[in-house]
Amino acid sequence: MSFECIQYERYGWYKRHEKRYNEASKKLVDSNVLMPHETEEFIWDMKIIWQREREGECAKQAVESAKSAVLSAQQAHSAPSQCSRKNR
Repeated sequence: MSFECIQYERYGWYKRHEKRYNEASKKLVDSNVLMPHETEEFIWDMKIIWQREREGECAKQAVESAKSAVLSAQQAHSAPSQCSRKNR
């Protein structure tokens, strides 16, 4: 009997908070933080955790590469070119 009471209480908690949970999940999907298939179980899966870690590392590398490209472009733009001197 005790087990059934605990399960009933747990079910009641989920039912009371289900609307709020679903609204929060929808907000995360709508803001592209989560994809529609990314459920709570999906997120806590270790394979997914490692995948997110790899994605984060790739994103950091992409940012560093972009910073380097911008810096190179700025330096090239600010340096006097040989062609403009000859045309004067």
